[in-house]
Amino acid sequence: MESVTRLDRVFPFDGMLSFLIPSEWAEETEDDHYLYARPGTDSDWLRVSLITIRSVSETLSRSLERAFDGREQVIVEERTGNLVRASEKDSGEAGIDIHLYYWKVAQVLPPDLICKAIFSYTVLRERINEEETRQTVKLIARLASQARFSRSD
Repeated sequence: MESVTRLDRVFPFDGMLSFLIPSEWAEETEDDHYLYARPGTDSDWLRVSLITIRSVSETLSRSLERAFDGREQVIVEERTGNLVRASEKDSGEAGIDIHLYYWKVAQVLPPDLICKAIFSYTVLRERINEEETRQTVKLIARLASQARFSRSD
C-alpha cells in the first residue's frame, strides 16, 4: 500500500452502509455481500456483509449487547460511536493456506434499528508478514471502524 492512498466512499446495501476503500479497488456483488479487491489480485479480498436487527421487545442497548455476545474485546470508535470488535484466524480454502482478519462494526439507529457490518479481509498466509499487507490491514481496520450506517426507511 502506498504511503498516500486515494480513497473513495462506497454505498453498498442501498446506502444503508458507507465506508472508504482505496480508489483502485473494484467492487463485486455476491448474494448477500459485497467484495472489494485490487483488479487482477490473487490475494487481499475485502468482503462486507450487513445485518440489521429491529428491536421492539427490549432496549436497544440490550439488543446491541446481544449482537456482540457481550462486550468483551469491544472498542468504541471515537469519531462515529461505532462498537468494533476485531479478530483474526488462519484457515484453508481449496487447499490454499489463508489468513482472515475480521471487524464486526455496529451502531444503533433510533428508534428501533441495530446495524451490524462484518468486514473480512482474506490474505494468502504466506503474505501476512509483508509490509504491504500489514499497512493494508491497518488501513482497513481504520476504515471499517469508521463506517457509517443509515436507515433505508
